[in-house]
Amino acid sequence: MVVSGVMHAGEAAATARTAGSVAAGYWLVAADGGVFAFGGARYAGSMGGRALRAPVVGMAPAPDGGGYWLVGRDGGVFAFGDARFLGSMGGRALRAPVVAMAATPDGGGYWLVAADGGVFAFGDARFSGSMGGRPLRAPIVAIAATPGGGGYWLVAADGGVFAFGHAGYVSSVPALGVHRADVVGLAPSPDGAGYAVAAADGTVWAFGDTAAVTGLGGHGVEVHDITGLSAAGPDGYWLVGRDGGVFGLGSAPFDGSLPALHVTVDDVVGMAAAPAPASPPTAPAGGSGGPGPVWSAPVTFDPGAAAAPASSSVSCTGPGFCAAVDGGPDLWTWDGAAWGSPSALAGDAFSAVSCTAGPVCVAVGSSTSAGPLATAAAVYQDGAWGPAPGFVALPAGAGLFGVSCATGPVCVAVGDGVVGAGSDTAVAETDDAGAWSATAVPAPAATGVATLQSVSCPTPAFCAALGTITEGPSAAPFADVLGPGGWSASALDVVAPGLAVLRSVSCPTPAWCVAVGAETFPPSPQPPVPLVEAFDGTTWSPAPAPSVTALSSVSCAAPAQCVAGGAGGALAAWGAVGWSTPADADGDATVTSVSCPGAGFCMAGDNVGASVVTPPPLGPQPASERPGA
Repeated sequence: MVVSGVMHAGEAAATARTAGSVAAGYWLVAADGGVFAFGGARYAGSMGGRALRAPVVGMAPAPDGGGYWLVGRDGGVFAFGDARFLGSMGGRALRAPVVAMAATPDGGGYWLVAADGGVFAFGDARFSGSMGGRPLRAPIVAIAATPGGGGYWLVAADGGVFAFGHAGYVSSVPALGVHRADVVGLAPSPDGAGYAVAAADGTVWAFGDTAAVTGLGGHGVEVHDITGLSAAGPDGYWLVGRDGGVFGLGSAPFDGSLPALHVTVDDVVGMAAAPAPASPPTAPAGGSGGPGPVWSAPVTFDPGAAAAPASSSVSCTGPGFCAAVDGGPDLWTWDGAAWGSPSALAGDAFSAVSCTAGPVCVAVGSSTSAGPLATAAAVYQDGAWGPAPGFVALPAGAGLFGVSCATGPVCVAVGDGVVGAGSDTAVAETDDAGAWSATAVPAPAATGVATLQSVSCPTPAFCAALGTITEGPSAAPFADVLGPGGWSASALDVVAPGLAVLRSVSCPTPAWCVAVGAETFPPSPQPPVPLVEAFDGTTWSPAPAPSVTALSSVSCAAPAQCVAGGAGGALAAWGAVGWSTPADADGDATVTSVSCPGAGFCMAGDNVGASVVTPPPLGPQPASERPGA
């Protein structure tokens, strides 16, 4: 490469950033797992200097800019900062090597794509189809998600574009009559109505409403090893070369490069843009006014024990027993002193777990052990894990993402799938003392695809479930409540409709629930802000939120006695006056799960591990108290 890491003439003024308009900076990633941060991008760790089974081939940023994922050629995934590990293809047989990854807008999932077009979905990433098993004129080289997370594009080395889910096909390089074999990436426009495609010589093609930019190809810049393309804002893009040289196109500012730092490498394989700096509006406070419990100041949580599971979900019956799942086949239990060795059900990936006295636990997720992706469940009883007897597996890309077991035992698991001859929609699978049944769950009137992500059942006759309707670039939350008349759905009043996600709900009684998540305010991209919704037995309404970047989990031991976790490893308590800070606090992860079976004891987990945390005094509080009161 002759020219590397320089700003093009006339673009110096573009380095000024307007909040919410231009990405804060960028990361570069090398094949050895080394990560290099520039501008406002935060360095959160790397695999540089560590043994790898296969070279790193790509990366994806967490939506709040607090972390990122790296993916290896073998499908191994490495999570840093507040990016959560949600599973990988590492150690599994692949028909073709993995070449790239993309994350969902809420950071709760990601897709991997292989050179043969096979797509692998983890967390809340929805599988919408692939090119696996289909003839291709050229291998797939990249994947990009739609702004709302309801679909994705694949791009091949010849510039062929394949759209799935809510991703729209506009055109492609071959459709222009251009013959190439060196395309390296695709970046969508902010609204998802277009995309840019780049080649190794720096040529860039704009399709749909993507702003036309002048690439490097054919303009006197000798470039033959561009390896990545990333959107910097509504009308700018970055290209990165194998030597770490960075090129700003359009309004994309130059924040630095490896050659500019006199760092010599030849194995940079990609880059990712950090979210734009912003000061979004504060979510409104709900309720009827008057005094009531408040959120404590958040503290940072550190799981500490390396032997603990990297927890995507944890559930405890008390200080003496907990169970956890990590997004893969492993199933963990805690005996009051330590986490034991995990049990594993090969071919299954468990995303949620719930336990009742006994102890008896149910873990749910998805499985490929019998062929195409289907729902899966496991049961812990008599001291051992095993497949759930009588479980009704829903096929056709179905998955379960939340589960709650009331006394009885009656357990309800929620997710999405196809029941009978219906279409893909929100579903609930109920275990009534070993008799499983599946039903489609209603969603507010919309043309999008509905998915339920979390559920809480304080009694066998009542459950509250939270989900998302994905429609084009939008992702709007909704609630389903199970009562005597069955399931009923309602839309939720949020500040940023179409850009909000509720990830966790907890109901200590049928008349008192709290749900937490995050919402993002346009223009995109921007860091999310916390979102809290409350249920008083009749209606949902917005409620005050703690000062955490985003919330991902909540558990309430009683009304107005809750602990919530979120980005930066933060924990906050509802009804509390203060926390004692845990030892060795480390905020490089997101608290993905928390379980508080009673006052004075909680188990919290993140992508590093799970450990006991002691909440501050929370009560007593009147049973009528609710967030926002």
